[in-house]
Amino acid sequence: MGRLTVAAVSVWVAGVCISAQCSSALYGADAGSSPRGGGGCDAWYYPQMSMELYRLEELKRNAQAAGMYVGYPGSVPPYAAAVEFRRRFKPGETREYFTHGRAFSENFDEKTGMLRVSVSARYLDTPALRSPLKGWEARVSGPQRDDTWRAAARYSGGEVPPHLRWLEEDHDYRDLKKIGDYYDTQRELLAYVQTSGEKPPKLFVGESVPEMRNTVPVDSEQATDMVLVANDTWRSRSALALRYFRFEGKAEKVKVIPLWWPGMEEKGTFSAKDKRHEKMREVGVHTLKLCCHDFLIDGIKRDRLPWGGDLTVSLMANAYVLGDPEISRRSLSVLDAYTTDVNGIVTYSMWLIIAHDLHQLYFADREFLEARWWRIKQRIEDLISRTDENGFVARGLDWVFIDWAGPRSATALGMIWTGALDAAAKLAGRINDPRAAEYRALCDKVKANLNRLAWDEGRKLYRVDPFEKNSGFARQANIYAVIFGVAQNERAQAIGDELAKDDLPAVGTPYVFGWELVALARTGHHKEFFTGMETVFGAMLDAGATSFWEGFNAKQKGDERYRFYGRPWAKSLCHAWSAWPAFIFVSEAMGVKPTSDGWKTHEVKPIPGAEGMKADIPTPSGRTKIGL
Repeated sequence: MGRLTVAAVSVWVAGVCISAQCSSALYGADAGSSPRGGGGCDAWYYPQMSMELYRLEELKRNAQAAGMYVGYPGSVPPYAAAVEFRRRFKPGETREYFTHGRAFSENFDEKTGMLRVSVSARYLDTPALRSPLKGWEARVSGPQRDDTWRAAARYSGGEVPPHLRWLEEDHDYRDLKKIGDYYDTQRELLAYVQTSGEKPPKLFVGESVPEMRNTVPVDSEQATDMVLVANDTWRSRSALALRYFRFEGKAEKVKVIPLWWPGMEEKGTFSAKDKRHEKMREVGVHTLKLCCHDFLIDGIKRDRLPWGGDLTVSLMANAYVLGDPEISRRSLSVLDAYTTDVNGIVTYSMWLIIAHDLHQLYFADREFLEARWWRIKQRIEDLISRTDENGFVARGLDWVFIDWAGPRSATALGMIWTGALDAAAKLAGRINDPRAAEYRALCDKVKANLNRLAWDEGRKLYRVDPFEKNSGFARQANIYAVIFGVAQNERAQAIGDELAKDDLPAVGTPYVFGWELVALARTGHHKEFFTGMETVFGAMLDAGATSFWEGFNAKQKGDERYRFYGRPWAKSLCHAWSAWPAFIFVSEAMGVKPTSDGWKTHEVKPIPGAEGMKADIPTPSGRTKIGL
């Protein structure tokens, strides 16, 4: 079929209606692209999680091409290669839609008004449908067939299907600085390095100067080979996580081309009397922005992939800084696709349920919840099926991740499980699922048993193992006891008193340390909250950080600071689970939190030390200004 341009009339082409408000170019059975507005084709539809599965495969391929050490456990299904869509039309309603794919067919039942459209994809592509009409359902056909019709996932429109969108290149970066034999971008970036010459120079990059100086190939964390992209113009094959780079060989017209997710807008603001707090927040926001890709990913050097536990922090940061429900929705969707525990980690299955509750609290995304509840409920019920007589998840514990440091804590696992059950009860209650009361009852049972079995009255702390009186004590279980309300009143206060001291071993990552700061703020240890911000995040600034690191230990000096997983440069120096300062001054110091979904109501409960802080908070109904 040739190219067709449609003007002021409605035209049917191969079963596809093109209206005046949705003009387009068509090739074969494919819909092309069209401008938005005027009632045109302003939404793309896919089977639930299919678009995210396609993008996940792309991210994994890109990570492999970049030479990164990536371990990504757990199982997800393949993305769809063939899809069926359907929608019931009222008499006289225009059947307006486009298809994206290799071929399609349609069937319309005049009696019922039901239209069914089958679309198959090209090699390494996935089908999609574009329409201004709501109410589409979809199911996967072909080898991955699923006979269940479900509400199709809906995405914002545009000329390019969302599964084919990618990061945008910034060709106007002007902060590159030459220092001796190397270049400094002056802040952490995900970027291509480009230069000119008859042949490519050898490129060395690093998030730190010592990493850039590395010449041992086996110790390199990223592939830095350069490819010809135009006459005498060479570019790194992959975008690289870097701040510093150098060449061996002649290099002219050197530039860096950073990558950013399109349309990302910082809607939240923050100011404080203490400019150090503003700087921490600025670096936290930069960390978050670098980790906004198709999904809220873990880090730009490793793994550039979504993880269930990390998501709770980056989702909260997004809510206070960007206020973008779509990237939150996509992130939840790709992790919902796991048919095993999320990322192969039982605690990450729990955190994902908690993240769904947070998404509703911040964005009031009822349509998404109603469409996805079947999958969320499957995960909740799977975890419940693995519980023992105490209500503790006790089976299928192949990987229990609490923190990089500390023992494998059955008590900490139980604390997180109460958080997941509380979230499950709230989610079910929002859509009037009768299981809500049962989830709440089980949550109460687990809390009671943790208090009965794990609390040590002499030490005023929860033990590492509820069934081992000599199992010792760790911060992680007690932090989560405060966060999830297992510890109340005097017990919570006693835990806060212990956390404020140095008697217990420190947690292993800024990820859990952020939760510790929340627990300190909520138990009245306000001085220790601000001191803790300096101890970890302020110390990272003093170490030269322009984004926050995956791990930090102030006792480590020199090159040892960058060692992780037994590799000298493996530590990610831009990790979203450490983006706490992007929002914690607002959420905990200023005490600004939603008290109903979508910020319809909120509370402001500042702690001492927050005087003079001001913030704008993005909400679904506009910005909320708070000043203390």
